[in-house]
Amino acid sequence: MELIKEFPLLFLFTLFLLHANLGLGERSSYPPCRSFPCQDVQCCSNGKYKIEWPELLGKTPEEAKAVIGRDNPLVTVVLVPRGTGTTDDFCCNRVWLKLDDKNRIYQVPIVG
Repeated sequence: MELIKEFPLLFLFTLFLLHANLGLGERSSYPPCRSFPCQDVQCCSNGKYKIEWPELLGKTPEEAKAVIGRDNPLVTVVLVPRGTGTTDDFCCNRVWLKLDDKNRIYQVPIVG
């Protein structure tokens, strides 16, 4: 009976822990992460696909998506406005596009 009274409190506490530990409020959506058996960016390319795009610095997300999609069809591009958090997991099928206040890429896009 005592547990039933405390259930709402336990439920809220569990949600708080999940939110704090997983960064749910700051997390950008992305496709299910695929990396196995890779643990580094070179492995992700499989010698066939581009994995880094320094030439996209200062470009718009639309320009970058077109180039990245052509160079590596295995990745999903995820837009990350300045001030938005990302996850620390490593994914061979994702590229973060970090955007400044003018909606331009300010960090070299790289698979991961």
